[in-house]
Amino acid sequence: MIMAVWIIATVAVCGRVALTKPSRQDLFPVYQNAGQEWLNGQDLYRNSKFNYRYSPLFAAAMTPTAMLPLKLASISWRLLSVFCFLLGLTWTCRAGVPDKFASEKSPLIFLVILPLSLGNLNNGQANLLVLAALLAAVAAVMRGWWMAAAIVLTMAVMIKIYPLAIALLLVVMFPRQLLWRLALCLIVAVALPFALQRIDYVTRQYHDWLLYLRTEDRNSRSLSEWYNDLRLLFRVWFVPLSTMTYVIIQLAAGAAIALLAIFGKIRHWPMQRLVAWIFSLSCCWMTLLGPATESATYVLIVAGMASWFGGMKRFGVYASPLALSVLLLVAYLVRPAIFRQMSARSRSVAAGPD
Repeated sequence: MIMAVWIIATVAVCGRVALTKPSRQDLFPVYQNAGQEWLNGQDLYRNSKFNYRYSPLFAAAMTPTAMLPLKLASISWRLLSVFCFLLGLTWTCRAGVPDKFASEKSPLIFLVILPLSLGNLNNGQANLLVLAALLAAVAAVMRGWWMAAAIVLTMAVMIKIYPLAIALLLVVMFPRQLLWRLALCLIVAVALPFALQRIDYVTRQYHDWLLYLRTEDRNSRSLSEWYNDLRLLFRVWFVPLSTMTYVIIQLAAGAAIALLAIFGKIRHWPMQRLVAWIFSLSCCWMTLLGPATESATYVLIVAGMASWFGGMKRFGVYASPLALSVLLLVAYLVRPAIFRQMSARSRSVAAGPD
């Protein structure tokens, strides 16, 4: 029954794509154009008529779509995205993450996540593929399939750079198993484009990509065009955050999650729960503190709490409700860890000295 709902939603979206012109929110033409520019040896980041921000390898991977008509390629892209996403979610549920509820009640999970996924599917966003790779990585870690985990983590990083946060946290938890494998996969992924195009061309694209990542800043634009992260929340409701302050908060939050991962592993917390906590907190970091968080990025958190604040849209700021929902989700996620530690201390005090 749940799968039928997904099929109906996917067919409806594909039907809309087939019958209407691409809207400004449709990201697939950006991907297809990048594939065409890669084939032609044209600059991806300098003179492109589209605002392409992904890696050169992702552009190379999109070259098959450049050989297809726009509508056929766009529908194929969406079918691939939803297939990979559902496959990754299924794999994670079967791995029992965060607990046996995931495997026993997976139809409910698929139903709950559908509303958050539709926006990305409708707009052709790459977020579904990113999340599919991250879910597959979590499942692979729980199965002990370390090379598979490194490969799918690398795929996510090569689509959007911020999944590196989850990859590094998993490396902190499993350094011996993941460090060299992830490093090898990243090296291969970075080197692969040089085998697919001229060396001078690929070198220039990497230079331009890194320059774009360093210099892109929406803080000078109107609030409606800002990234939907903590900076926007503070800008609207409190005081603006300087770039340095925001970077410090990013690093401090990332370090706190890493310390929680190390602490939980040392204290032998249930591994499935610990991995699920770290994954969820990392998704919160990527949305609340990530380098390029847009509304569609919030598919990374499965929480409907943003709808509680729907009335705030009249202010013209759509990100504040989403950022607030992440803060609430973070509080909910860290609650079990805090209670677990408090309970351990209580038992220690009750036992008294030997």
